Amino acid sequence: MSVNQELAAQFEEMASLLELTGANAFRVNAHTKVARALEGLTTDVATVAGNPGELEAIDGIGKSSAAKIREWLADGRIADLDQLRDDVPDGLIEVMRVPGLGPKTVRRLWTELQIESLDQLSAALEDGSVAGLPRMGAKTVANLVDAIAFMQASGGRERMGTALMHARSMVKRLEEVPGVEEVRYAGSLRRGRDTIGDIDILLSSTDPALASETFRAMPEVTTVLVQGDTKSSVRTEHGMQVDLRVVDRSAFGAALMYFTGSKEHNVVLRERAIARGMRLNEYGLFPDDGEEGTPQSRGVKPVAADTESAIYEALELPFIPPELREDRGEFDQPPPSDLITVDDIQSDLHSHTTESDGTLSIKEMAIAAREAGRTVLAITDHSKSSAQANGLDEDRLRRHADAIREVNADITGITLLAGSEVDIHADGSLDYDDEIL
Repeated sequence: MSVNQELAAQFEEMASLLELTGANAFRVNAHTKVARALEGLTTDVATVAGNPGELEAIDGIGKSSAAKIREWLADGRIADLDQLRDDVPDGLIEVMRVPGLGPKTVRRLWTELQIESLDQLSAALEDGSVAGLPRMGAKTVANLVDAIAFMQASGGRERMGTALMHARSMVKRLEEVPGVEEVRYAGSLRRGRDTIGDIDILLSSTDPALASETFRAMPEVTTVLVQGDTKSSVRTEHGMQVDLRVVDRSAFGAALMYFTGSKEHNVVLRERAIARGMRLNEYGLFPDDGEEGTPQSRGVKPVAADTESAIYEALELPFIPPELREDRGEFDQPPPSDLITVDDIQSDLHSHTTESDGTLSIKEMAIAAREAGRTVLAITDHSKSSAQANGLDEDRLRRHADAIREVNADITGITLLAGSEVDIHADGSLDYDDEIL
């Protein structure tokens, strides 16, 4: 996380805690505005903080906020934030993380029901206390119960392989909706991160309402968190939050770049645009005419917007694959042209057949592997140590190895290897002699 992002998070937290403790709206909004200013800053705030008046010249950052920024840069802490944290029970911070609860609602729960922890909130939801508050209907209560269960069960992140499977399934179904022009998953999933917090899907359509309604009505959706024609958020039975954004086809590339991230990569791109007299946002790359407000709101024609490649080219950069967009040197040298893809995989050295707990026979496995581009396939069914998986004993393993060799002789274009998941004991002995295999 960059210095700007870390500081922005500090001011966001102060804004939330101020609202939670009953501060006036002006103070709350002032801190939120500082956070937005820091997030949009294209230079490291530490490089300007030492120059008198330079921080204060940034729109949204006043004298008091500038002092807090310099305090954090010097000491790694902000005294006012520390005091706010002391004023708020520790458990309320976790309560504020519950989806659907903002600082105002959490303050009501705290002051009117004395709720100071997630456990207390759960108990108050169960005994009906929360439902007794104004504007806390049955649906809101049910959503909060579901949100807490989701937080406790999911831990917040999912493995990439699992998230990718769900994202591809949803994208495929959205592609079939009438009017849909293009649909892609974005975010950290597109960048290939090991774990995923949530799934982001971008879509362009001539009928946004139909596409959004179809997305929210998918059978795996258990809760609709946000409902609209251009943005929808749902929670699925798999425990993941999925966000759909409907964007104009003419700006699809810019939106895909923005929502793919990473934030650090996008900051460098924006800095590069500014250095070339342009402005980059999720709607496109625009010439900077020096006027106030966003260029798209004033009808400025973008230099590039429909594809990521066009934007990179306009910024005098080669196309940078999503997997490299982490601001970890991808701008310092040309990206490699030979990133490993699934098509590069030639061998699979772990597979099971119907002889143990697989779903395909030896021959079916060989044919499927060959069609997938494999040249080598190792058949490694379970040994007898996995009785629950129909593991092979010595006699079955010998016959199994012979059957693999027979199929190997009949099927061309792929080489089968006869193997087994041999159990290694503490004394170093094996279930099977090497010569069996």
